[in-house]
Amino acid sequence: MGSSDNHHLHLGREEKPKNKLALHEDGEYTVVSLPAADAWNGAVREAVREVVTDLIEQQRCRYVGINLSGVQYLPEGFFGMLGEWAEDGVHIQLHFPTKRVQSMLWFCQNFHHCYGDVFEYGECEEMT
Repeated sequence: MGSSDNHHLHLGREEKPKNKLALHEDGEYTVVSLPAADAWNGAVREAVREVVTDLIEQQRCRYVGINLSGVQYLPEGFFGMLGEWAEDGVHIQLHFPTKRVQSMLWFCQNFHHCYGDVFEYGECEEMT
């Protein structure tokens, strides 16, 4: 997937915006995006899990970003899912987290500002 590639994945039987994920490249990172939404529910979390698990296991992707533009509320288990991937050696970034997401305890304890509106799990790596 080249840096200008944009791929849309339609998940589930319904063609609702919450079920449409897009992938794009940002440097070494493959970034998963959803149409902006105030709150993600468990179904969205599972859609993200499915796509990212495929990236990790099938495509051997080790650098994953998740675009949280406009998201104010995250479903239970979202941060734990990110932690599991990080423990497996996957580098995780969150792009454009809102102030509300940035104020969540798990975010504060585990993510560090890298540049712009990008935060990385653990310590930020130097971008080359």
